[in-house]
Amino acid sequence: MYLVDLRIEWEQERVLVDAAVARLIKQVRPKWKRRDMIIETSTNYNLINNNNSHDKITTNNNNSPAKIAYSDTDTANKLIVTFCEDEERLKYLVKTLKKLSKRRFSDGLVAWFHNGLVEEYRPQHKRPRALSSQQQPQALSNLQNPEFLNVVSNQLGRMHREMTHQPRNYVQSPQFENIRSILYSGADVEQTGVLPTVYSLRMELAELEARCSQVCMVTVFAHNNLILRNISVKNTQNPGLENEEVGFVGWENCAQNWQGWDLAVLMIDLVLSGPEFFTENGFQSEWLRGYLAGYNKSNPSQVTDLQINNLTSQVHLCCLLYLLREVSTGVVMAGTKTLHQKDDKIEDMTAKLFSLYRQIKYNVIGINI
Repeated sequence: MYLVDLRIEWEQERVLVDAAVARLIKQVRPKWKRRDMIIETSTNYNLINNNNSHDKITTNNNNSPAKIAYSDTDTANKLIVTFCEDEERLKYLVKTLKKLSKRRFSDGLVAWFHNGLVEEYRPQHKRPRALSSQQQPQALSNLQNPEFLNVVSNQLGRMHREMTHQPRNYVQSPQFENIRSILYSGADVEQTGVLPTVYSLRMELAELEARCSQVCMVTVFAHNNLILRNISVKNTQNPGLENEEVGFVGWENCAQNWQGWDLAVLMIDLVLSGPEFFTENGFQSEWLRGYLAGYNKSNPSQVTDLQINNLTSQVHLCCLLYLLREVSTGVVMAGTKTLHQKDDKIEDMTAKLFSLYRQIKYNVIGINI
């Protein structure tokens, strides 16, 4: 890992950004001859078209990092280039990624430049050459392996323990202010179909905030965006995965957060796209047991039911908070669109997330989290 003396102006036409990133990649991976450009979907940035029909990248706010992933077509390995204009935040990310790489919680910080950094990502699947860069990668094969999911939770617990200097308890989360700012940024328009109104979401937020204030949440160093594509496996050919072979990428949002947040984000992603066995209450309890074993540096048999129940209540609330944030964003976006600008995909996904929110809240499905 080293500093590359380069600055990339990423708020310009995509073709210019690609050319600049290509020069960067040539320095850090000179053997890469062919690359497919993959835009990682993220709430932190959007891909837009300007009047000249050239793609441009823009973030939702000035402090949010933008991220592009370039992959080698032969190995499917990726280099994730993250842009960060906040100099202090960039220093923090570089310092943190060095620690994570040293402790083998990340694939590794490859390099950093004046306004960004480069991470390496080894995906959990092999992408066939026949797929073009415009096609979505195939489903993660390891999701069907309960052993793999238990290894992930155990490794996450270890990361939370080793990267947190002093765990502490508190009852406030910045997510409440984030959701509040989203919900008060637009008018309470009448929604069609199954989407909730902004007013009803404000009531949900007040109720959830009151419930969270009654629980003593543990604060740890968190990834903060631990979705499935941010999990990396170093050796996909080994059926007996060891903890050291599982890593995490996409650390641009890392910060102190509630202990249940990373588990909740990953759990929701698994419920939406993972195997059916994950929604079984018994498996989820064992999944959390594996996490606590890693966090407590103990044998799974030493984890008590009381510890699992305490963590379960925290994860339950974090799931609701995460879903409420995503639903609020989707509802406000749908309310600001005109009839000709309506995006059915956004509305359908928002409706699906809101349905899951209600199911979890009232324990309709067997996710006793």
